Amino acid sequence: CFDFDKYDLFPEAQAILQNNADFLKKNPELKVLIEGHCCECGTVEYNLGLGDKRAKAVRDYYIQLGILPGRIATITYGKEKPIYKNVGPPDSPQCVFNRRAETKTLVEKKAAK
Repeated sequence: CFDFDKYDLFPEAQAILQNNADFLKKNPELKVLIEGHCCECGTVEYNLGLGDKRAKAVRDYYIQLGILPGRIATITYGKEKPIYKNVGPPDSPQCVFNRRAETKTLVEKKAAK
């Protein structure tokens, strides 16, 4: 989760990302897609930009932890894919959980011989 209108990583998030990086180091064939998400406050355009910054903050942290940039892709969804329907002010739990970056593991399928 991120603070409202921010893309700084919390220490708790850094610990999770460290665990993910350790897993990725043990599985060098894997690549990841980082999805940046926002709550429903703000315009579509603004949230696409903010979601991109969130995804790239996670990507940059993985790179600091030793994951090669070529193994990491990013995408922004802005406010297009909320976990919860935003009800209430930006500090409501629903809005807080929508402000996130998700790491998805990608597995390349090998062509049949």
